[in-house]
Amino acid sequence: MEETSPKSRRTTALLAVFLGCFGMHRFYLDKTPSAVAMLVMGIAGFSILGTILSVRSYYIEPIAPAFVMIAIFIALGIWALVDFIVTLAGKTRDSEGRVVKNW
Repeated sequence: MEETSPKSRRTTALLAVFLGCFGMHRFYLDKTPSAVAMLVMGIAGFSILGTILSVRSYYIEPIAPAFVMIAIFIALGIWALVDFIVTLAGKTRDSEGRVVKNW
């Protein structure tokens, strides 16, 4: 019999949907290294987006940073979507390897 985590599956799923690009659902599950990676990628992506939007009105639109930003957002989106689906399926584990099953 697998040990069940005290963490909420509903909370994990909602965090993955609304704040998944910043890794908040992974912070909630105490998966700090991957959460920090998602947070850094999310901040980098939004920083590049802000730079592109501010530079766009003054100079020629930069192409290379746009591709980097798009790649970051696609990677983060897929990562958060997979985490969301795994959470809904009841297969998500917390940092101690316990299954998050309770809604």
